[in-house]
Amino acid sequence: REAAQANRYNQEFALLSVDLDNYQNSSERSLQKLASILRRSVRRGDLVALYEEAQFMLLLSQCRKEDAVRCAGRILQQNKKEAASLTVSIGVVHYHGKVCHPKKILVQAGLALHRAKKEGGNRYVIAA
Repeated sequence: REAAQANRYNQEFALLSVDLDNYQNSSERSLQKLASILRRSVRRGDLVALYEEAQFMLLLSQCRKEDAVRCAGRILQQNKKEAASLTVSIGVVHYHGKVCHPKKILVQAGLALHRAKKEGGNRYVIAA
């Protein structure tokens, strides 16, 4: 729905894929802590959802690329401050007016997330 609206009204949005690094060593409490950090790192009206086992998706409506990057940085900073023993990796996709199927946007977010993990984790990577 967000992609359709962005296409129709020439708007932009961002999708952030956030995953706990080394989830096997984490607990349910770790996921709850990350969820709390994520909810406080986005604007009211943005969507934070658990997507897979230890992966969250953040949908930032009407969000410029630089604001999406700032949000990813804020998440890393808050996580370091509040949950120093846990690290997260983030894949960032910015969408603006190029007609694209929503599944492709999810794939791009996943690839960026995978790259962040491959580069050592505890960072964000912007999808090309």
